[in-house]
Formats: sequence, C-alpha cells, structure tokens
Amino acid sequence: MADKPKISDAEWHVMRVLWKKSPQTVKEIIEILSKKTTWKSETIRTLINRLAKKKAIGFEKKGRRHHSTRWYYRKSVSRLMLILSLLELAQQCSSQY
Repeated sequence: MADKPKISDAEWHVMRVLWKKSPQTVKEIIEILSKKTTWKSETIRTLINRLAKKKAIGFEKKGRRHHSTRWYYRKSVSRLMLILSLLELAQQCSSQY
C-alpha cells in the first residue's frame, strides 16, 4: 500500500470527527473538538491543514456566505487504511529489535 499518510495522535482526533460526519466545515470541526480538547481554534486549523497536505482529508468550496467562501472538509482515507499503516509501522519497529 503506497502513499499511506502518517498521522499524529492529534490529527487522529480530527479524522474521528470526519469519520462520524463528513463533510464538515472548519467551524463545525472546531466546535466539536473545542468541547473535547483544550486546543485553540488555530491549533485545530493547523491540524486540518496538515491532514489536507497529507491528503488524508479533502476539501471543496461551496457557495458564498456573508462574502466568504465556505470550505467543506471530507475524509479521504478510510479507517482500515490508517490501521494497516499503523500495523505496518509497528511491525517495522519490532523487527529493528
């Protein structure tokens, strides 16, 4: 399996939010994670941007609301793909010892 994104523990929180409901706006993701974590909105935006760069999530632009574009983020990677990636990493680590 090529091109599996490596996702940090913090990024997993964002993925879980999108696996429950997708697509969602940044505002919706921030609202959910702000209740579950102590992260500031900029931290959550950074995590979302990292996941988009890793292509673990995708996004699309929809309409204009109050003169600003709304971006909807959606999951691009399945849970299974990420779990397989973690298992592969664990196997590589264990073979080093």
